[in-house]
This record gives sequence, C-alpha cells and structure tokens, in this order.
Amino acid sequence: MPKFLLYIIYLCVFLSAIGVVKNSLSAIRKNDSIRIMRSWHKTKAFIKKISLEEKPDLSLDKEFQDVFTINTCDLVYSYTFNNKNYESSNIGINEKDNNSSFQGDLCRKLSNAEGFYIYVNPQNPNDVSLAHNNYTYREIGNSIICFSFLIFLSYLIYTSKKYPSDYVANQIKILKI
Repeated sequence: MPKFLLYIIYLCVFLSAIGVVKNSLSAIRKNDSIRIMRSWHKTKAFIKKISLEEKPDLSLDKEFQDVFTINTCDLVYSYTFNNKNYESSNIGINEKDNNSSFQGDLCRKLSNAEGFYIYVNPQNPNDVSLAHNNYTYREIGNSIICFSFLIFLSYLIYTSKKYPSDYVANQIKILKI
C-alpha cells in the first residue's frame, strides 16, 4: 500500500475517533437531560388558542421568502401545577425535529382536542414539554456509523501492516539448482 494512502487512512481514523468521541459526549449529555426529564410530572393542559400560521422562511433569500413559507403552530395552553395556574406556548421538542411539517402535524392533531398531557419540571413549573423523552436517535446513529467506520479503517491499517505490498513476493521460495 502506498505511503500517502496509509497517511490518508491514519487521518480518517483520527477524524473518525474525534467524531465518535463528540457524538458519545453528545449522547451522554442528552442522556442526562433525559434522566432529568423522567422526573418531570405529567399533568393536563387545556388549549386556550391554536392556529396554524404560514410565515416567510427567513433563512432563504428575500425573493424566495414569500414563495417558500414555513408552518408554525401558534399554541397557547394553560395548566395547573401544585395548585397554581400557568400558561405557556412552549412545545419543548428538540430543535432538529421542530420543523415546518412537525408544526403542521401538531396543529392538525391538537386542533380538535380540548386538552393534552404535558410534562412539567417540578423545580421550575414554567419549564414544560409536550414530549417526555426529548431526544432523537440521530446522535446514536451517528455514533454507530462513526464507530463502524473507525473499525473498518483500523482493519485496513492492520492488514496493511501485517501484509505489506511485498508479502506475497516474499513468500515465494526460489529453488537453487
């Protein structure tokens, strides 16, 4: 195997290792927040206002903002926790999954409902979430992919060291007559 290719493989292994560590730390942090959220209390919330609004997508160029709009669910609900009344519009879903299609689905699902369940942080009752486990499987999947790539590249490096390019030529025994 050429030396420059070996250096590229070393670089890929190093970058993959960084990716695995980064994704693992992210998953650990997420796991801590999930563990904390499991202690949140489930309570009923009642819808005060709900509407689906189309807004310009400000992430696009000006000429496309009004053409390609995003849906936002304007939701206001009230709930009671520890005999105190609260009002919120917090959805509490992971930002990666809180996209326009989710907002539309949420609004359609809740538009005919009187109420729904939310999860309230007992230390801060203003902190609420519609989802009990507020995480995605993408971080776990990214870690698995990076780890698999790391294993594959390690195997390539191992075989290139164990069986150098002249391995077969060195195994040939020449008879002297």
